[in-house]
Amino acid sequence: MPAAGNAFLIETPLPGHAGGGRHLSVVLSDQAYNQRTGYPVVAPLRRVAPNAYRLAVTPVDFVAIGAGRPLDAERVMDLGQLCAVESRNLGPVYGQVRKAAIERAMGALPRQFQLAQPPWRRRGEIWSSTRGEFVLASNDMALSNAHQQQFLALPYCEGVKDAPLTMLGAQELLQQRGQLAVEQQHQLDQTLLRIFGLKSEAHNEA
Repeated sequence: MPAAGNAFLIETPLPGHAGGGRHLSVVLSDQAYNQRTGYPVVAPLRRVAPNAYRLAVTPVDFVAIGAGRPLDAERVMDLGQLCAVESRNLGPVYGQVRKAAIERAMGALPRQFQLAQPPWRRRGEIWSSTRGEFVLASNDMALSNAHQQQFLALPYCEGVKDAPLTMLGAQELLQQRGQLAVEQQHQLDQTLLRIFGLKSEAHNEA
């Protein structure tokens, strides 16, 4: 079962966009979660400038495995484009991102999901979409950004489900159905912590 730091050559097209071929993506979800759900969460390694939610991966941070090749330039792990991939569709491991780089990503995840950082305005909105009912899990800043067109979400059915984490396009949202109560927002925190194997106290450092 894949573990955090394993890199795979997969296709994870953005919602509303045609597939652009396969590219390297790195697993960030906890191995126990991957084993239990069968839906590891990956971040694409992209050629864009780093920022608070795009964590740099230098060629030194990456070790090629099997048919994989060393990185020819710096990439970023894009936390705004996380999504789950069914484990049976991952294929062979192409590389390993070193522990220090993964730890940088783990340190940024609490801010990405606004863990234990109320008040929540849009995080926790329940929406009907073209793919079913979902609860938005991205932080308020991302959800309220007019230029952000992909939102992170979890399935919703009388409560938040912990798999699979999904990237929803703004055009896929049909109608808001409600908003999580404060206690449910805290439960969403716990669900997200389990996905990435984070400890509850970890997000107090974000």
